Amino acid sequence: MSFEFSGRTDPVAVFVDGDNLSHDDAGVILTEAQKLGRVTLCRVYGNMTKATAWDADPAFSSRHAAGGKNCADMHLTIDAMEHVLAGRARAMVIASNDGDFGPLAMRLCELGLDVQGIGGAKASLAFEAACTKFHRMLPPPSPSSPEAVLNQQVRKAISDQDTGRITLQRLGGMLGKDIKPKEHGAKDWRGLLSVRPEHYVLSGSSAETIVSLRHP
Repeated sequence: MSFEFSGRTDPVAVFVDGDNLSHDDAGVILTEAQKLGRVTLCRVYGNMTKATAWDADPAFSSRHAAGGKNCADMHLTIDAMEHVLAGRARAMVIASNDGDFGPLAMRLCELGLDVQGIGGAKASLAFEAACTKFHRMLPPPSPSSPEAVLNQQVRKAISDQDTGRITLQRLGGMLGKDIKPKEHGAKDWRGLLSVRPEHYVLSGSSAETIVSLRHP
């Protein structure tokens, strides 16, 4: 199994704790893995009689493990070490919230691998600390949260422009009564938007800086 990736070509192996993470996270896991290189292996472990969505996903090779507590963890750990010792990966993704994977991540790092941990809001801090890097999947903000309101208003202001772009000066003039950068921890509009690169692209300098939306 191989996934196209335009960038690094290091072989990447993905191991998912299917008893611990929902199949709703599958897309994020693959996206993060592809940032590391070329995904050559993608496996999910768990009781597949319960994790039916994982079992039905052709992007993942499922491994049924229903022998009791930690059964899936043990299968995942053994396979991950065998895969690495056979020289089949230069980077590895371990997706779980479970702190028990901390020692595995630490050992893989000692062997020279780039280890990307992926987990949810409740993911173990010990597991996170053992990885080279960690992606924490957080629930989207409430539609009425300050962050959501900020993005809704800024995106609308930009989208309403015929060119799909707007200067910082004009944007601040349009939204200044409703949005105060300092209330979001920023000194000014440049500071407010520059820390949200997943949403906005800034080009130019001073008040003539142009802002546009970042598209997938």
